[in-house]
Amino acid sequence: MNKKIVLILVIILGATQTNFAQIKGLLGKGCFSGKEYKSNGYSSDYHKEHVGEIIFSNKTILQNDQSNLITTYNLGDDLHLRLFFPEEGIANTVFGMFEEDGLKNISKLSFVKRKLYEKTGKCLDGEDIIDGLAFKVQFYINGKKLVAALISKSELEEEDKQKYTTFRLGMSSKERYFGDGVLKLFSKEVSKLPISNGVHDVKVELIPIIQHYPKEFEGSVMASGTFKVKISDFDAANKTLCPFPNNKWEQGEQEELEAKVIKAFKKKGWKETPQRAIISTSNWIISRHEKTGVIVARFIEAFVLSTRDDECIYQSFNFYQDYDGSGFQENLYLSGVGSQYSVSCKCLK
Repeated sequence: MNKKIVLILVIILGATQTNFAQIKGLLGKGCFSGKEYKSNGYSSDYHKEHVGEIIFSNKTILQNDQSNLITTYNLGDDLHLRLFFPEEGIANTVFGMFEEDGLKNISKLSFVKRKLYEKTGKCLDGEDIIDGLAFKVQFYINGKKLVAALISKSELEEEDKQKYTTFRLGMSSKERYFGDGVLKLFSKEVSKLPISNGVHDVKVELIPIIQHYPKEFEGSVMASGTFKVKISDFDAANKTLCPFPNNKWEQGEQEELEAKVIKAFKKKGWKETPQRAIISTSNWIISRHEKTGVIVARFIEAFVLSTRDDECIYQSFNFYQDYDGSGFQENLYLSGVGSQYSVSCKCLK
């Protein structure tokens, strides 16, 4: 081989090894390959003027409609939010937070330098970062944190996280909206507070978060807003505060059947103390043998409202009566357990 070529190769290899050693020493918290995503940009002039803000209404807030905004919210009413992010969108903004946190975005480097960083084995994939991205919504009342709840990554489409610069949350007693659970949790926790009737200050913050893979991360506040909540005498009939189903039983002897539900619940020996039952089916549901079709039992679905220590909860169950060939058993037994939810104890009074 030509001595001149060998000398050049030696110089290049030596320089590469030196750069690799320098990069390993400078890595600090690590690096990531965060390519720039094309965002939807500003949705309106109003959006451009209110980046980083959250606005509120009792109705769904469309992108270019601020006609029904509120500054005071009556506890128990519908509540809707709209959040405005920077023009570059959610993904690019989060990548910027990673850089502020000390991680180097190698997608901005030359091909050679990018490969050197990748060889260190410390670089995160930008797509994994966005895939793991969720949001924490924090509520403060009178300056004290009341609740922090998660909008999980499974609720967010990848396109939303890559392109969106604004989105909305909503809570209604009649329909299901994105973020419904988070807002209902806020209303429930406010209703449980030992504070006086009147007007109280509320602050809402939205924070990007990654719980586990590819890296635990909590960013800075992406959007925030304030409103006043008006608290008056508690209304247990309000479905936002007390989201129980209506009693649907239509076959008579309702009180007797509810008593049997409570008796079957107590037989389980759980820590909860049942307070009352709500039958959520209008009639018995027949259960048949899978192969023969012979009747084996009948059951109803019912919600049991109960207390446990200082907590009040409600949960759905199936209650059965077996069939012996000539009739159904008199007593009920519990088989089939639904999700459990906490609720203000004022709902049980």
